[in-house]
Amino acid sequence: MNIFYGIFFAIYLLVLIGISWYASRRIEESADYLVAGRRLPYHLATATLFATWFCGGTIVGGAGTAFEFGFWNTTEAWGVIPDPYGAGLCLMLAGLFYMPLLRRMEGLTLADFFEVRYNQATATLSGVTMGVTFLFWTAVQIIAFGKLFTILLGIDYTISILIAVGVMLIYILLGGLLAI
Repeated sequence: MNIFYGIFFAIYLLVLIGISWYASRRIEESADYLVAGRRLPYHLATATLFATWFCGGTIVGGAGTAFEFGFWNTTEAWGVIPDPYGAGLCLMLAGLFYMPLLRRMEGLTLADFFEVRYNQATATLSGVTMGVTFLFWTAVQIIAFGKLFTILLGIDYTISILIAVGVMLIYILLGGLLAI
């Protein structure tokens, strides 16, 4: 294991957990946890969504595709390199039109919107669909985190996965969107 990388990652993970702990002290109700108390300015919410899309799949997959086909190869890498930019733009535009509606109805999730606009069955279907989708998305993040730790730190992949899951759980469960 490279001791420099080990120290760097340990400090980084401790800073993440510290940010989450600090954010947890500002949580008073579920809206604080789930939607940062509806206090995020548009530019910060946009940056959060955009940064969220730069995930393990994008970074590892994009780097692998760029290595294999060349960074500017538009026929092979076109679907990987611009992915976070297109998704980020889509999320920003959806936020411009969707967020005012959700705020007026005091909803916290997309499922809340579907329940008010349609019915409980539609809300349940959307919630289950998004839950399953994000379960797989989260699995990709954990795999990427585990592989990164294994390669850079030279530790066992299973231990890397356990570290990844532990840090993610502590970070998210403590601070919610305020920590992000």
